[in-house]
Amino acid sequence: MKILDNDNNQFLANSSLLKGEQVFTSLLFFEGKFLFLSDHLDRLLKGAAFLFTQYHWESHKIEIEEYLLQKMKNHSGNYYCRLTIVDDYFFVIVKEHQPVETSIKLIKAVQVKTPNLRPSFLKLGQYADSFLELKRAQEMGADEIVFFDQDHFATETSTSNIFVLLQSGKFVTPYLSSMVLGGILRSQLCKSLTVEEANITEEDLVLAREIWITNSIKGIRFISSYQDQPMTFENSFFQTVLEKFGRYGEKNCE
Repeated sequence: MKILDNDNNQFLANSSLLKGEQVFTSLLFFEGKFLFLSDHLDRLLKGAAFLFTQYHWESHKIEIEEYLLQKMKNHSGNYYCRLTIVDDYFFVIVKEHQPVETSIKLIKAVQVKTPNLRPSFLKLGQYADSFLELKRAQEMGADEIVFFDQDHFATETSTSNIFVLLQSGKFVTPYLSSMVLGGILRSQLCKSLTVEEANITEEDLVLAREIWITNSIKGIRFISSYQDQPMTFENSFFQTVLEKFGRYGEKNCE
């Protein structure tokens, strides 16, 4: 056990850290390059400028980018990188990337999301509710949950955006809002494919041809079942896109 207090770690006295006021982004260093680094930094610094106006974070992009490139220039392999800003502190966590399953089971969350004051670009380090939902899902034999809002429309999963191939053939994703984070991999898919933002009902999910979820670290994942309703992976649109786009968008990243 390690015990830290404000005598041996002054950062623990930071009021923003203690109140959960921190903005972060997680991205991959994949096969010798960062994936969508500029986009991640743009969103991170926009969020930092929103929370910590007095520190002018948006002016530090080049400095941070150069630091990260220098830090990883001699690394091989694939790495998870978390960039966090609290007040005028910027810190980095780097560790080896651990891939997760491509195909997972999805169920409906208990909690209902409601509108709030959080802009869609603000990624805060507060996931307690999601982790409790995931614990319940795993106890029920599922891997992931999807939240719905007060109007019964799907929003996002615990840490991922959601895409649905409807029976009509339309490929849709929820509108960005205070309940739906503007994910970087979501943005890249929307640029690469014909995707419409739409309100998605639970019936849409039950009847869907395919459901995907996207996250910069976990990649694009296929939903093998929603509420125990199975979906077919073989000969799927998902497989076609994975071949052209890559699991993490690496084939679409210069």
